[in-house]
Formats: sequence, structure tokens, C-alpha cells
Amino acid sequence: MPSITDTLRARGVGSGGAGIKQEDLTALIDITNTAEANNDAIKLDVVNKLNALNPALNLTTAASWSTIRAAIGSMQYRGAQTITPGPNDITIHAGYHNGSGKVSAVTVPVASVLAWTTIAGQTGTMPNRGAVTITPTAADQTIAAGYHNGAGVVKGVVVPTAKVLNDTTIAQQKGTMPYLTGVRSPAAITIWPDNRDLAVYPEKGYQDGGPGGGEIRITKAHLAQADPNFIAANIVSGKNIFGLVGTASSSWIRTGSQQGSLGAKKNFWLLPGQSSAEEYLEVSYNFPSTPKYIIAYRQDRTTNSGYSMVYTQDGNIQVAMSIYAVGQDGYVNQSGFRIPTYDNSYTYFTWIAVG
Repeated sequence: MPSITDTLRARGVGSGGAGIKQEDLTALIDITNTAEANNDAIKLDVVNKLNALNPALNLTTAASWSTIRAAIGSMQYRGAQTITPGPNDITIHAGYHNGSGKVSAVTVPVASVLAWTTIAGQTGTMPNRGAVTITPTAADQTIAAGYHNGAGVVKGVVVPTAKVLNDTTIAQQKGTMPYLTGVRSPAAITIWPDNRDLAVYPEKGYQDGGPGGGEIRITKAHLAQADPNFIAANIVSGKNIFGLVGTASSSWIRTGSQQGSLGAKKNFWLLPGQSSAEEYLEVSYNFPSTPKYIIAYRQDRTTNSGYSMVYTQDGNIQVAMSIYAVGQDGYVNQSGFRIPTYDNSYTYFTWIAVG
């Protein structure tokens, strides 16, 4: 290795045979040592920066400046690059970047991102509704904004179709209840056994009611079906009941037994034109009409005419040998009769009324 002096002389320092003063030589050595120290510091700085820019270089201070220069020459100049983020990683290429490059900002619509989820440093605000169950009511119900996970349901509506009109659809289920209109026959008809009321059973279904909209026609055949006694022979001739004209005779007979007045007396007209207080027989009865004839006799004296009474349609009452007229306290009508008797304090009377 050439000495410093040789090196200096090769550079024209101290040439011409003149020697270099000792103090100058010492100064030059100091200068050279300082330059070499600075050179090592510069090399270390350059190597560190190159390795930082491209670790693959793996340079050390032992590398020659020629190697270092070649490494610098191999590095590409990237300038100011702009990187736009995407769903995948994007490689940042090796090389020198001048510091003016950037990664584009990411605009995140936070209202469309689930809460607790962060994208590019921005947290979403969309509510997580999970599995929502909605039970239908008579009013609309708002479906809250947010994320629904697909496990929610709208409850099925159970419709009792048999109780819904057949022209009505609820929750896509059509009713089956018949809509009844017009004049129709009853499904059945009968008589209540306790009070003989007429029971009519309509058809199953919905009806408006009123003339033409909900009429149930009860025919004579229905009435005869409910009560076999509904026949013409049981209706007085000349009478019309629900369109059935009677053919039965208008006469009637009713009988009964009744205790007398037990000594109590009422005033009766004794013909001709006199009043007489007599014991009496009084009967309350719902006759079909005012009786035309009444015969009453004591049950213990059926063979003695003196103990019988006869009323005739002309209003006269024969008691034993006496003739009385209806009037004063005596009467005969559709609701019953009161007629004089002979000695009724101790017995019952059998009576027969004819209309």
C-alpha cells in the first residue's frame, strides 16, 4: 500500500525533490485521518438508509463504495404514488418514494355498516336487530330500520274460516260461512214440550235479517210436522189458521166438578121480577165461547131432579121447580158461570157445559 507521502507526491504535493516538512506531514496525516473517519461515518449512514429503503440489499460498511454505488443505481425511483385501498392487499413496490405519495381516503357509509364494525377507522351505526318476531294486529306495524339476520318471522294468522263469510279473505284464507239471502225454509221446526212454544231452527250461516234478506218461511207442512194436531178437522169450520181452513163442527162440550158455595148466598132474579138470595155454584173456566147450556147436579143426589140445575141459551136457569134469570149476581160467559143451586152446603156438583 503506498504511503501518504507517495500518495501526496502522486498528486503533485512535494514533487521536485523537495521534502515535506515534518509539521506539514503531521498536519496532512491529521487531515487524512479525519477524512477517513468522516468517510466511515458517511458510509455507515448511506448503508443504513439503503438497507432501510430496500432490506434485500443487506449492505454492510465492509462493502466497497463501488458496491454501494451499484446498489444505489439499482434502486427505482417511485416518485409520488397514490394507492387506492381495495378488498385485497396491494403491494408497495421497492424503490424510492419521494414522500408526496398517498393512500386514498376510504369513504365508509357508516349508516350502512353494522354497529360495532370498524372499516378504515370508521365505526358503523346500523342497528343489529337480530331475529325479530312480529305478531300481526289490526294496525300496521313499522319494521324498524337495521340489520335483520333472516331468522325473524311474521307470526302466522290462524283464521277460523268457518266463522268468516265465504266472500271474505283474511290473511289469504277465505271464509266458509254461507251468506244466506232471500226467502228460505228452516232447517228444522219443533214444539217445546213444556209450554208448546214453536221452535224454528234456521240454516247455518250469516243472514242480514229483515224482509227479503233473512226471511224464514214456515209453511203449513212445517207446522203439521211440528204438531200433528194441526189439521183442518181440529179447527172450527169457517176459521182460518195460518192458511189452514177448519172443517170441525163449532159445537163443544166441557165437563168438571166443583164444590158449592157452602152456605154462602148471592142475589138472583126469580121470575117473574123478584129477587131471591140463594146458594150458588161458581166455576171459572176458559170456554171456547159462551156456553149455550149448562147442567149441574149434586153428586150425592143424581136421581132427584130437585137437586139439579139447567141453564139454557135464553138466559133462564131452572132450579127444582123455580125459574131464575141471569142477572144481578148470576152470570154465564166465556170465562165461567155463577148459577143458583138448591142446598149445596155439604156436597160437590158435577157440571156439563155445551157450546
